[in-house]
Amino acid sequence: MVNKVIFFMVMFMFAAFLGNIQGVCLAEPADNTTINKRDASPTELTADEQGQTKEDFEITRKIRQAVVKDKSLSIHAQNVKIITINRVVTLKGPVKSKQEKLAIEKKAVQIAGKKNVRNEMDTLIKKTSK
Repeated sequence: MVNKVIFFMVMFMFAAFLGNIQGVCLAEPADNTTINKRDASPTELTADEQGQTKEDFEITRKIRQAVVKDKSLSIHAQNVKIITINRVVTLKGPVKSKQEKLAIEKKAVQIAGKKNVRNEMDTLIKKTSK
């Protein structure tokens, strides 16, 4: 009887541990199907189209550094696509909240200027089960 109790306690703790590891959460499987379909369109900008000028690389580098330095942002937010072509920055990818979306846009605007930033980031919406 004691062995069964210990076994179930260990299993519960293991399940709780897995549930707290980012990317391993069994309760919320990632579903980026819609975003992936959109981004597969030939009209959508992709990271491999990054401008090749020194200035474009520098703008992208500065924005990436500012985003990664902000530890209040989620992993999703820190991994957004930052694509600079002819000094125009496009931000793409999922973030957890509207606040993250605005925070990243603000960082990009401070570096590239308001008229040079296109915010195409998506806010992740958690599905509620009934």
